[in-house]
Order: sequence, then C-alpha cells, then structure tokens
Amino acid sequence: MFIESSNEDLIYLTKRYMIIAGKLRHDQDIPDN
Repeated sequence: MFIESSNEDLIYLTKRYMIIAGKLRHDQDIPDN
C-alpha cells in the first residue's frame, strides 16, 4: 500500500520542498537594508 502511493507522495513532497526552498532562497536574496 505504501509502495503504491509512494510515487505520488514523493512528487507531492518534492513540490512542497521546492516551494519552501524557493521561498527561503528568495528571502535570503533580499538585502537587510
């Protein structure tokens, strides 16, 4: 059961990770001043 849904779960988690990583990277690119 877990193996069958692992592909969709990995895609979902990967997209979530990319979005979160993108936000963090974007925040780091913003200068403090």
